[in-house]
Amino acid sequence: MEKKQSFIGSLLNFRGNQRVCVYTQALWGIPFALYSPFVSMYMYALGLREIQIGTIASVSLAMQMVTSLLGGVLIDKFGRRVTLFIADIVAWGIPCLIWAFAQSFEWFIFAVIFNGFNLVAGNANRCLMSEDSDPSTFVEMNAWLSTAGLIAVFFAPIAGFCVNHFDLIPTQRILYIISFFMMSAKYIVCYIFSKETSIGLVKINENKNVPIYKMLLNYGKSFKKIFSSRAILLTLGIMIFSQITGTFYGNFFSLYVTNSIGISADWIAYFPIIRAIISLFFYFNIQKFLSRLPIFTPILIGCGVIILGHLFLIYASFSSYFHVFVVLSVLLDALGIALVAPRKDSLIFLVVHKEDRAKISALLSVLTVGISIPFGYISGVLAKLNELLPFVAIIIGYIIIAGLGIVFMNLQRKDKIIL
Repeated sequence: MEKKQSFIGSLLNFRGNQRVCVYTQALWGIPFALYSPFVSMYMYALGLREIQIGTIASVSLAMQMVTSLLGGVLIDKFGRRVTLFIADIVAWGIPCLIWAFAQSFEWFIFAVIFNGFNLVAGNANRCLMSEDSDPSTFVEMNAWLSTAGLIAVFFAPIAGFCVNHFDLIPTQRILYIISFFMMSAKYIVCYIFSKETSIGLVKINENKNVPIYKMLLNYGKSFKKIFSSRAILLTLGIMIFSQITGTFYGNFFSLYVTNSIGISADWIAYFPIIRAIISLFFYFNIQKFLSRLPIFTPILIGCGVIILGHLFLIYASFSSYFHVFVVLSVLLDALGIALVAPRKDSLIFLVVHKEDRAKISALLSVLTVGISIPFGYISGVLAKLNELLPFVAIIIGYIIIAGLGIVFMNLQRKDKIIL
């Protein structure tokens, strides 16, 4: 029987586009780790309130839905490499500059219109990394992308120190400017050292004389493939509820633990470090054992761990030991995400044929964000009614994800699908 390679070994064995995309991920991950813990607090400090913050999330999702539909066509017409470079600059470079100088609600709306192109970049990146790569490396690839972000989190105390000593608003503005330069460096390096995939070259040649509007009309065939495949539909369900729970958590965790529980704002930067330590320990010591298990076994365990963590988070507001329960919540959430995220992200590679991946991935993104659009606003309404309700909704979301995983496992046994 073939021996499983170590997690470190998988990093050294990446080749081609997979290597350059994974190796440069920290240039995106470090600045994102610096500014992301304080985004909702930054908006709040500039005068925005819960419903406005939720509305921004909904507008972002609506923009992502529109751009994702166009993204699959652009990726097939102009290639994975060129589309990735342009979409990254539009989705992250331009918004970072807008956020850096933001003054009001309208600035954030303007920024998320550009940031809505991030799913185009994500789709192009998935195609670029996966199409000429061995499918057996996909879980490790996604785990290393997560690991790069986790290592970047150790820079977060720098932001916490600056917030504590120089105030939140000026610190966050500087972090956005730093993010612009570091992220732009990643995009330039990736463009220079990557190459178009074999499938991408075929698609460019096929579509060089085809107008974009005609390519959009061809989405009908891809829609049929989605709705004729139970495996793809179940993957879509998991994507949707992951998107919704992520929106709820990202919008209101920081506000909840600072405004409602009373934890100091400068401690927010340390929560990502706790997550990173747990997740890195997991990836380097446990990942190789889990690779022997069916893909949904870790997903189901992870859902249970995340649910328990959110129960602790809710209980924290009623306990005099609230610090302990918040930390336990963060620990369990980190462990659960480490179990769920790489496998959830790998499903799309495993259930969609590579020749259809660009368009079907785009459509799955469209459907995911389209269905999720109201939930940004809903999260704001729930938080205004009661600060605990967004986290109750997250628990319900992960119960549904676990249920979809069980259905998928039964489908695997019935149809002998191997993931």
